[in-house]
Amino acid sequence: MKKRHTFLRVSGLIIFVYIIFVISVDSLYRPVIMSNIETRSGVMALNIVNEAVTRQIKNAKYENMVSVHKTGDGTVTAIESNAAAVNSFKSETTLAITNAFEKNNKKPANISLGTLSGNVFLLGCGPKMKFKFDTANSVNIQLVSSFESVGINQTVHRLYLEVEVSTKVLASWHKTKTTVKTNFLVAETVIVGDVPNTAIEISK
Repeated sequence: MKKRHTFLRVSGLIIFVYIIFVISVDSLYRPVIMSNIETRSGVMALNIVNEAVTRQIKNAKYENMVSVHKTGDGTVTAIESNAAAVNSFKSETTLAITNAFEKNNKKPANISLGTLSGNVFLLGCGPKMKFKFDTANSVNIQLVSSFESVGINQTVHRLYLEVEVSTKVLASWHKTKTTVKTNFLVAETVIVGDVPNTAIEISK
């Protein structure tokens, strides 16, 4: 009976020490792991957006998205967007980005033991450990325009696509959120003639 009690005490002590060890390791390494995962997810999001949007804007044409109306003497009376073409472009781009995220969602983060140690001299050194995580992404796209005078009665009209991706990083022990914002030149043209502000109507 005495041996049994001793065994139970020793077992309990071992379990207690193990729990304290796990908690200590978790509190020590979690910030490093999550910081690395957050950085990697942000870089991955930017790369995915760049590749997806670059493919989409290859076929984008200014004349399909915007109509410039003039009078017989060349006076610009209105600059308006083709709502159907703009909405279609935005929807296709959003879908392309979403699909790209789904394909890359399961890639693990490989973090070296040297990096986990927190020692700047050991960053990237030693064997790497894989940490699995999931991401939940929301994509927001806006089409904006800018006008720049480039000469007498000449104005460059540019269409930009502003993309904002919010990524929730979901790990078994923690979750965090990163946001990536970037913009792309979609199309541009030179408009000859005065462009009054009241003539501009670009749908977002």
